[in-house]
Amino acid sequence: MNKTISQRITVINLIMTAIIVIYHSSFSPELIDVTQNKYNIYLNNAIGNLALLAMSCFFAMSAFLLFRNLTFENYVEKMKKRFFSLFVPYLIWQIGEAILKSVVIGKRAKPIETFSKIFLLYKWPPNGPLWYLYAIFLLAILSPLLLTMFKNKRFSSIMLILLSILAYYSLSIDIIKTGALDKTLIPNLLDCISAYLLGAYYGHFCSKKHKKDDFNIIIAF
Repeated sequence: MNKTISQRITVINLIMTAIIVIYHSSFSPELIDVTQNKYNIYLNNAIGNLALLAMSCFFAMSAFLLFRNLTFENYVEKMKKRFFSLFVPYLIWQIGEAILKSVVIGKRAKPIETFSKIFLLYKWPPNGPLWYLYAIFLLAILSPLLLTMFKNKRFSSIMLILLSILAYYSLSIDIIKTGALDKTLIPNLLDCISAYLLGAYYGHFCSKKHKKDDFNIIIAF
């Protein structure tokens, strides 16, 4: 990988990680005088939007790096690496969190319930903030579908736009917005799927001579 790109990814990851940490630190309204509560609302909204931007960057960069040199031939090798870099850390943290809640807090859950929370997208995992590791891993497993789509650049460009529009408007569907799927991972995944598709697109089609320019484009989007 180009050294400049590698350095930029490190810096961006550091900044975006800091934003996610701030978002999950549960900013308390009590920290601001009640007479200035409107500023607290503005601040929370700003942090929430920045967190969505940060998560979108994670998805975009992950897809960009995966699809830079992904082929059907090296698919299994790539998945092995992501199994250990994404799925194993996710699994360790989730099991550790479940055990901690059971032993320390006394909040015990049935094995089937714990399993569904860790592996199924319709419930939040025990350690909620790490949901994106599992989501990115699942999207990586489905990468042959995108590779097939990318065989034709014009077709894939049109599909990229259509799928992004579909994901955006899906968030307004009642069952997702306020219904049964509102408290699941589905809305979060739909928020970031366009960024992942864009990262995959530029990662696959980027010119070998202009990787730096293509990386700038993906970050700009």
